[in-house]
Amino acid sequence: MFLVSGFERKLDQVNEKILIVENDISVSSVMEDILTVQGQIPHCVNTCGEALKLIEKEDFDLITLDWHLRDMSGSEFLSRLASSSSTIPVIVITGDRDIENYFGQVRRVVEKPFSIEELLEAINTAIESQP
Repeated sequence: MFLVSGFERKLDQVNEKILIVENDISVSSVMEDILTVQGQIPHCVNTCGEALKLIEKEDFDLITLDWHLRDMSGSEFLSRLASSSSTIPVIVITGDRDIENYFGQVRRVVEKPFSIEELLEAINTAIESQP
């Protein structure tokens, strides 16, 4: 999933809580490690249902969302997120090339496979664009 070329880039903001919604444990583990090294506070879940429950209890600065999960589609998750009045920005991660920004919360679509640099750039841009 990752094209590892090293990651010289550092995120501009630190201590941001990032929710990683990803059913591939190896991908979420690598993302968690990278974000921790970058000074972020990542939290990983494997399903959209788990993510929605967690969002009710905790505040997050950003969500990274795998578009294809077992319990619901990315578009259904975004609909439920929007109906909950959440304004958390979302980065969609997918192998599909025809995904567009379905809702205002989607700040970026990152296509698989992606480099660590590309992921960090997307996260940095999404965090900086918050009001």
